[in-house]
Parts: sequence; C-alpha cells; structure tokens
Amino acid sequence: MKKIILIALLVITQITQAQTTDNLSLKAGFIGLWGGYEKAVTEKITVVGEIGYIGGFYNNQYLENSRSSIFTLTLGLEGRYYYNFERRIEKGKNTHNNAANYFSIDAVYIPDLLTTSNNDNINVLKTFNVFAKYGIKRNISNNINYEIAFGPGYQWGEDNINSSTFGLDIKFAYVF
Repeated sequence: MKKIILIALLVITQITQAQTTDNLSLKAGFIGLWGGYEKAVTEKITVVGEIGYIGGFYNNQYLENSRSSIFTLTLGLEGRYYYNFERRIEKGKNTHNNAANYFSIDAVYIPDLLTTSNNDNINVLKTFNVFAKYGIKRNISNNINYEIAFGPGYQWGEDNINSSTFGLDIKFAYVF
C-alpha cells in the first residue's frame, strides 16, 4: 500500500510540475523594458501579453559627429508551446515559472505612442511585426529568469513598409 501511495504522489508531482503556470513579470533587455503576463491555456501552451518601451541609437548621416536616440512604446501578444517539460523533469531540471524550451508565434505592434527622441526630425512609423521563434527560458533564482528567443519574421506598416526581418530577444525577468 505504501508503494502505491508513493507512486501516486510521484505521478501527481510530475503532472503538477509539467503544467505551465501563470506569472506576472518585469523584463529588461539590452535597450528596453517590458511588463508582461503569461497565462496558461493548457499544460504546454501559454499566451504572453507584453507592453514595452524600447529604443535605439544611431548616427545621423546629415550631421557630422551626431548621435541620435529614439524610444517608443510596443505592444506584444505571443502564443507559446513548451515542448520539453517532461524531459526536463526526468533529468531533474527546474521547470519553475515555465523554465523550458518553446516554439512561439509573436506579434508586436509599434503604435508611435510615448515616443521620445533627441532629434526633432525623427518619426516612428506605425508597424506590425509577426515572428516565428524558438526560445529557451531558464531560472537564475526563484524569482529571476532569462529568456533567449530568435526567429524569422515579417514587418509591414506605414509608408509601404513590407519586409522580412529577424527577431532576437535576450531578456532578464523578475517574476512576481
């Protein structure tokens, strides 16, 4: 009887650990900050909503020795499929806060809101981007993790912007 109870507890623990969990996080990348919420839809699928403030720096080609910067708001919605929870658990690896590998479809809208720049002649074009990404998410501590994701995408928007693009995310997060 003790063996049956022990096996049942082990199976319940494995199933519970394999499930994705909801979490609220604050993320930082190289040039940006994001607030996000990850909601579990099934044991392996989540939806991530993010609002961010990203930026960039560049040289102004019309003014000698002139560096310009721009920062603007972004809105993102991403569907993730975590495919290796069971394998990570079997190897004794941590899956807390959805620490696993995933495939995702990521949609990002840049609406030209809250835009700031040190150059008055800069305009942010409203754009919409869709990416197919492969990513990993790992824990550094109980509340801190990092994500690395990359993949091809497509971008379209104002002024007839239609082009293929590539996305690379390197973010550190504090999970509340």
